Amino acid sequence: MAYGGASRWLRVFHPAAGAPRVVIFPHGGGSASYYHGLSKVLSPAVEPVIVQYPGRAERLSEPPLEDLSAVVDAVIGELDAQAGTGVIGYFGHSMGASIAFEVARKRPPQHLFLSGRRPPEHHRQDNFADRGDAAILAEVKRLAGTSADVFDNPEILEMVMPALRADYRALQGYVPDVATVVDSPITALTGDDDPRIAPDEALDWAHHTTGPFARHVFSGGHFYIDNHLPEVAAIIRSGLVG
Repeated sequence: MAYGGASRWLRVFHPAAGAPRVVIFPHGGGSASYYHGLSKVLSPAVEPVIVQYPGRAERLSEPPLEDLSAVVDAVIGELDAQAGTGVIGYFGHSMGASIAFEVARKRPPQHLFLSGRRPPEHHRQDNFADRGDAAILAEVKRLAGTSADVFDNPEILEMVMPALRADYRALQGYVPDVATVVDSPITALTGDDDPRIAPDEALDWAHHTTGPFARHVFSGGHFYIDNHLPEVAAIIRSGLVG
C-alpha cells in the first residue's frame, strides 16, 4: 500500500491510523519488503512508513539514483507532500542511516534511529563502484545481507545489480559533514560483529545531536536486525511512544 494512497516512494504494509509514524530508510541494495517483518512487529503501536527507492521491486523499471543527495531531496519532497499530524521518527539502516541523517538536517524528526552506520568522523571512502561488480558482490557477501541464492541465479542477479551499482556509486560520492548537528535525539544501533562499524565508533553519534543520545549493541553482524526484531521494535516504540 502506498502511503497516503498515491506515493511511489513510501510504502505502508501495516496501517495503524492515529499511531505515531516511523519512516524506515532501507540499506543499499535493499527494498521496502526487507523491512516487512520489522513493520509487522512495530504495528499497531507505531505505523511504519517504508521508503521504496527506484530501481527495485515494483519500481524496477525506473532508473536507480546514483547521487545520495538526489535521494534525500526526493524523500523530503514526498514527506512534505504527504505531511499530516502525528509523531514522525526516522529509522535508517546502513546506507539508509546516511539518508535518514541527511533528511533530518532539513526535516528534523522527533527521534532519529541510526543503525549499522559509522558517524561522520569515522567515515571511510570506499571505491567498490569503481572496482566493478565483482568487488560490489564480494562486499555484499561479506556483509551477509543477501541470500546466497541471489548469487547463484543469473536472472535474479541481473535484476538486482543495477540498484546495487547505483547505491554503491551514491555511497562512494557521499562525504558527510563532520560538523553536522541535529536537534533530534539520536539512538545508534549496531551489531557487535559488524565489519562496517565497531560498537565504540557508534558512540560518536552523540556528537551530532543537541538532544539525548543512546547506543544499543546487539549480537550479530551487519544485519543483526534479522535476529532482533522485537528488541529493535521496542527501542523504536520507546523513542516515539514512551
